[in-house]
Amino acid sequence: MQFLFKKFIFFCLVGGIGVIIETFSFNILLISGLIFSKSKVIALVISITFVFFTNRRLTFLAHDLKITPQILKFLLVYSFAILVNFLISLLVKFYLGGGILESNLASFVGIVCALPISFFGSNFWVFKDK
Repeated sequence: MQFLFKKFIFFCLVGGIGVIIETFSFNILLISGLIFSKSKVIALVISITFVFFTNRRLTFLAHDLKITPQILKFLLVYSFAILVNFLISLLVKFYLGGGILESNLASFVGIVCALPISFFGSNFWVFKDK
């Protein structure tokens, strides 16, 4: 259990960096005039690419395993997590309104809601040692 907790903490640190990358990308795209939904999707893709390779190598130490099955499983887990993230972000934005601060808060709430899905999916399926 303690080892799982350490993995979770490291996963959260990697995810925190991913959030910074996502938020930075999201704001650059949003400020440049791209609509909310497109900005969110592009920022998510940039962020999860970083998260996959960093978690594979550092958090789960799964870089010696075959990458193709990991990528496919990762895409399934993260597709669901992204769907949850995106839908909750849109729902929160709908209730809060349309400013930059509200958009960022909506984006953050979506990220937090998707966290358990991505951690448990990654730990117990994507990067699981044979």
